[in-house]
Amino acid sequence: MAFDQSQFDIFGEVIDEIEALDQAISDLATRIVTQMREEAPVDTGDLRRSIKLNIDRYGFQIMMLDYGAFQNYGVNSGNGNK
Repeated sequence: MAFDQSQFDIFGEVIDEIEALDQAISDLATRIVTQMREEAPVDTGDLRRSIKLNIDRYGFQIMMLDYGAFQNYGVNSGNGNK
């Protein structure tokens, strides 16, 4: 089997594309968290300060105080009313 440099070139291109995708995902997650912080209601500021972003090699996670989801989406009383 002869050495084929083109296969290594293609591999390098794929790695570059993956790195670009990783950066795009990281940028998007950062923008989402920034917008969440800007739009979070402020009484004590606890919710806004609790919004955190964790990025690792497998993806990202956005964390906040538990009541943040209720603040955003409301609470369904069971009869369709919020």
